[in-house]
Amino acid sequence: MHPILSGFRRLGQFSGRDSRAVFWPYAGLVLGVGVLAIIVVIMAWMPSFIAETQAFATQYPDRVTTQVGPGSYTVTISPGDPPFMPDNRGVMLGVSLVVVALMVLLAAAVARRLHDTGRSGLWGLPTPIFLLISLTLMPGLMNSFVGPDPDMRLFGLLFANNAAYILSLGLLLLFLVLPGRPGPNRFGPPTP
Repeated sequence: MHPILSGFRRLGQFSGRDSRAVFWPYAGLVLGVGVLAIIVVIMAWMPSFIAETQAFATQYPDRVTTQVGPGSYTVTISPGDPPFMPDNRGVMLGVSLVVVALMVLLAAAVARRLHDTGRSGLWGLPTPIFLLISLTLMPGLMNSFVGPDPDMRLFGLLFANNAAYILSLGLLLLFLVLPGRPGPNRFGPPTP
């Protein structure tokens, strides 16, 4: 069976095994489409970001410096009251929805790939948990940096969370690229 079709047909099947040849074409397609979706979300948000910046520049011209050069356009907003913070809730929601969709599409395939290496599918759990924590707390951190007293405890928590995310992602990727165990293991026979 074609690896990409197999990945979609076995979307909810957490049992069994997937070889590297079955897992990676499916995972590559899903991740590629996910990256494109995130780019589309950001591009859709850019016009409102630019409009908010222009409205702020019109209202507070003494706080905005614009520099235009060959191939560049820079807008600098000096600190003051009111603080400038564009509304990023829409883009954060869009990126979060894409990330959740990626997790749903990859969860069973990652578990089956881990099974092929003789490991429990639970090894795939820490990475998305750390990512969801980051996506949940990041808007609050961004908003705290607009005011005079940024929340440094939240910054420290997110820094530690993101470090744990990077470590767990590295370990998970290592497990996913390792060759499968030959012959049957406790998760079943290998996939062809």
